[in-house]
Amino acid sequence: MLSRLAMFKPIHIFRWLQRRAALTGSYDTMLSSFLITALFIAASVAMVVSGLGNPTGFGFVPDIIIYFVLNLLFFIVAGAILAYLFSLIYLPVPRLFFGSLLYTGFLSVYVLHLQNLGLVFSLVAGLSYTIGGLILGAVLYIIFHPEAKPVIKVLAVLVPSAAILTAFLVNDAGDNVRLSLEEMAMPEHITPIPAGNPGEPGDYDVISFTYGSGQDRHRPEFGEETDLLSASVDASEYIDRWTRDREHFWGFDETKLPLNGRVWMPDGEGPFPLLLMVHGNHRMENFSDGGYGYLGELLASRGFIAVSVDENFLNYTGWSGIPSRNYELRAWILLHHLLEIKDFNEMVSTPFFRKVNMDQVALMGHSRGGQAAAMAADHERWFSEDLSLQGIDEIGIEAVIALAPTDRRTDDMRSELHETYYLLLHGARDGDLHIFHGDRQYERTSFDEGSERFKASLYIGEANHSQFNTDWGRSDMSLPGGIFTNRDNLLEPEEQQEIAKVYISAFMGAVFHGREDYINLFRDYRSGAHWLPDTQYMSRFENGKFLSLTPFRRNESKTEFPDDVTVEAEGFTEWEIEAAEDRRGNSKNTDGVVLEWKNDPSSDSLYSVHLSESFLENLNDAEPESIWISMADMSLETERAEEMAEAGYFIEIEVATLDGTSVRLPFDDFMPVKPQIKTHYTKFGVMDEYFRDGKYEEQAEIAFQTHEFPFHVFEEANEDFQRDELARITLHFYEGPGRVIIEDFGFISVP
Repeated sequence: MLSRLAMFKPIHIFRWLQRRAALTGSYDTMLSSFLITALFIAASVAMVVSGLGNPTGFGFVPDIIIYFVLNLLFFIVAGAILAYLFSLIYLPVPRLFFGSLLYTGFLSVYVLHLQNLGLVFSLVAGLSYTIGGLILGAVLYIIFHPEAKPVIKVLAVLVPSAAILTAFLVNDAGDNVRLSLEEMAMPEHITPIPAGNPGEPGDYDVISFTYGSGQDRHRPEFGEETDLLSASVDASEYIDRWTRDREHFWGFDETKLPLNGRVWMPDGEGPFPLLLMVHGNHRMENFSDGGYGYLGELLASRGFIAVSVDENFLNYTGWSGIPSRNYELRAWILLHHLLEIKDFNEMVSTPFFRKVNMDQVALMGHSRGGQAAAMAADHERWFSEDLSLQGIDEIGIEAVIALAPTDRRTDDMRSELHETYYLLLHGARDGDLHIFHGDRQYERTSFDEGSERFKASLYIGEANHSQFNTDWGRSDMSLPGGIFTNRDNLLEPEEQQEIAKVYISAFMGAVFHGREDYINLFRDYRSGAHWLPDTQYMSRFENGKFLSLTPFRRNESKTEFPDDVTVEAEGFTEWEIEAAEDRRGNSKNTDGVVLEWKNDPSSDSLYSVHLSESFLENLNDAEPESIWISMADMSLETERAEEMAEAGYFIEIEVATLDGTSVRLPFDDFMPVKPQIKTHYTKFGVMDEYFRDGKYEEQAEIAFQTHEFPFHVFEEANEDFQRDELARITLHFYEGPGRVIIEDFGFISVP
């Protein structure tokens, strides 16, 4: 008994542990060495790629070194510990190899799951990547094995390479079809805008400079080399916690947020309209404010002062998250920039002196910046009691431009713009804000009756989120997630930025320079087709002169509307007023009438709107120039989606007068009803429902297109037609099956 107890003395246990340690690699062979080497390469790449998506702030090369060294340490320690544990339990396997394999597999899955790519997707992709590492090790073993025949070595390289290439080239995601603007027929009444391209430089030379705190740790243009010193602001009322990591990186806390800006100014007397541009949420270590220089240069050459605002210190970092009340903060900082520029405009010693027209101000924002711009324009809703913003009401914020904006409820409120010009641009291939949130702000933008102010939106078929900013790169996801996104037929960055240049410059010209000819671009993008890249567009337009015939509201009559306007419909399998929904099934803040019809060659389906005498009298007083219908395809939301998409639509519009005179013309003579834009976000369609937990599962979203039917076209088709005698408008639907939603139906006049 005593001899057995003696076996468990500490010295004996220690010697046993030593023996097990010495035997850790006893089962590992030459093949194991090659496999371990390949796994180390795979793990290093996984760690470095993930690290580049979560930068330290020290720079690109230091980040590569830091994450490589971290992986080297983890690989050695984790592999050795696991192998030693296998030895302790007498597991008869290549222990160092299996320890390295478990570490690499865990790391490969973890870095994907850490980016919220979804557990199932992370497991499949991470383990597949680890298997790829094993294949690499086997290939290296065969290549360097002294007894392997040359033909075997060649096959060892060619077979895996062909398999990997096939996996990437032959996948079931399907191509994103590049829909053509050039192939769309141009009606005779749509003529190209004769004015010069607003996306081309103007007549002014451009002066550029910066203003900043003078203390920036990372960029001298806002630090010691800044051209103009600006104030700092105390945001402690809006920030609950400013971490030490963030303070160490930036060199300031929440009580001293800087006002930094890049300025592009026309070389002229002025005063000039002012546009403040602000980026959205990006890694704070990857600065974003320089990404709108292409817009700043253009607009300054065309007679506008453009300022790109630095709000990088409000952005996300993997080390300390993001400051609280982030949306309010972005709008609040934007308003303080306006106040600072207002002060500069009154100082003889600054380049701004008497150059800024503070009554003609526009705000442009991208992503979260787009929401911030709208919130700043509607600042009374959030900041009415903020004494630091005294004097902001003296500044005339006349317009808001939103590039792929967010639309989050903040303090249980959302911005509502009134008598404010609004322009919205959003890409159908937006992999960040894949929901068309700006549609809701568009609906919440209103005008006084008879106002000539307008709102416009453009949904761009092959545009994504990031390429509006030249600093954000081509992918809408940081690494490693960006590796898996599908970029088939995506617009080139220069093409997407050209669209932004044309639309934003034309908008600024129409709003502040009285360029009424540019308004036609927003009414119908085809009038500017000679300026735009070839892709599909869907656009909306409305002003204060829009007169609605059928303001659709759920739970209200679908046949009777204000001013005794009535509707009749026949031949539809569905005729209901419903909420228009985004791809996640949430309301787009508007209702519409849904019409679905079958393929019945023997009859057509009719939707008729009858005008009362009182409505006709009001209509004639308004002197409208066009019938205006906002409509969207919904075929992909039905069980017969493929059948509907292949069948296409043939729709006619008929107008009839009190005496029975009628004119009937096809939609294609004006603007055809286009199919929903279907988007494949990931490289491998079979994994769409698992990637990011199904975020991209729905491949299309309702995007409304306004259809304009000028009265003069009907008058030219039948000289007996008199618009002031209009009594009925009928839509005829053929060649089903089909399904559409009409969001608004009315009349419009445009200057």
